[in-house]
Amino acid sequence: MAKNKSLLLFSAIALLASCGGGNVGPDSSSADKSTQEQSEAASSSVISNTSEGVSSASSEEAPSVTSSSEEESLTSVTESSSEESSSSESSTEESSSEESSQEIAYTVTANKPGSSIVFTFLEEKESYLPGDVVSFTAKAASSVYEVTSVYYQIDGDTSYLKQFIGHTAEGVYSFPMPEANITLGGETRRLGKIKLSEDHTTITLSEGLDTQTYYSVGQRVNFTVSVDEGYQLSSVKISGYDYDSKEPYSRELSEETGGGYTFVMFSGDVTITAVAAEIPHAAEHDPWANIASDAYYEGKTTYRDGANYTYDIYVGLVMHGNGTLDYYAYAFSSGGGDDGDGDYWALGGYDFRLGGNSANESARRETGDNVEYSLADDLSCLTFTWDSGSRAQTTVVNIGQKGSNGLPGTITIVEHKDNSGYFSVKNLVCSYSIA
Repeated sequence: MAKNKSLLLFSAIALLASCGGGNVGPDSSSADKSTQEQSEAASSSVISNTSEGVSSASSEEAPSVTSSSEEESLTSVTESSSEESSSSESSTEESSSEESSQEIAYTVTANKPGSSIVFTFLEEKESYLPGDVVSFTAKAASSVYEVTSVYYQIDGDTSYLKQFIGHTAEGVYSFPMPEANITLGGETRRLGKIKLSEDHTTITLSEGLDTQTYYSVGQRVNFTVSVDEGYQLSSVKISGYDYDSKEPYSRELSEETGGGYTFVMFSGDVTITAVAAEIPHAAEHDPWANIASDAYYEGKTTYRDGANYTYDIYVGLVMHGNGTLDYYAYAFSSGGGDDGDGDYWALGGYDFRLGGNSANESARRETGDNVEYSLADDLSCLTFTWDSGSRAQTTVVNIGQKGSNGLPGTITIVEHKDNSGYFSVKNLVCSYSIA
């Protein structure tokens, strides 16, 4: 409405200016004419005013309609222009945002063909923004290996620097994404099983250990070894191939204080080998195998020292039933010793000794204790060797027929010499007796 009033005011001013211009001129008739015209105009104006502004209202409405149309057109153009500008700005911002996002999003490469580690991401994403948390688990591709470390390397970095990544107790690895494309990698180590090699032995692993589980390097292994009846333990060792040093190994183990054996796992399988050898007496044909008590065999012979001294010499074997025997001899002096009173007289000194303290007293001397013996294949005899001090002595004993008790009734000492050579026993028959 204010705009319409301004247009009316502008029209009135223009009209007055036009009337004023008619007074300038030399012609007085023109002035009179102008005065007359003004009078008529004034009369017309009075008539117009008495019509209660009907024409004026009509005149005001027309410009108002025209002005409103123009205003709406102008507003529409302005709004359209604003929308186009806003749309253009929005499009520019989106384009700029997309370009910015493409520039700072980076990729993580993992699980390349032939990789020794399988990476499983907690959230599958094609790319990450710097600072995004990358979380995953890592497992060795082969069940005989374990993951020892995980790292990433920046693609294109010629220094090949490894950024190692820590993990939680649940095995989840996490790190913030750097401003670069990266590749995941890691290191693995060979696990190992415990293998048992038993030769007349039984290997018992400590509680919690078995031969089916793969164990890590450094795992402590404890075990015991028992031996089959009739055998004795010869050796206990561990062996295998160490994947860390890339070399084979073999080590003898000694029994720990208090019993048992121990070692720590290598990188790779470890074989425990326990070997037992057959105790000679324990062959099925050994007549003294596993006897309940010692079996004594003793024989008598006579020895004369020149013309003055005579000795009754008793020689015997004590069979222990565990593959060993004791060899002994003692003498009864009937003519006294060197000085006639039966003093102790040693023949052979170190191992094979004979002696008597008086004419009616004998002294038993065990010359070989727990000496191992072996049986001939045809069961005809046994042999044993013992240290006589200056040289080894081998004694051959023939085995007689078994009696009702299942034991040989007699044995025959084919030959035995003491280490001095002063005394020997030949073909001495020894009979079984109860001690």
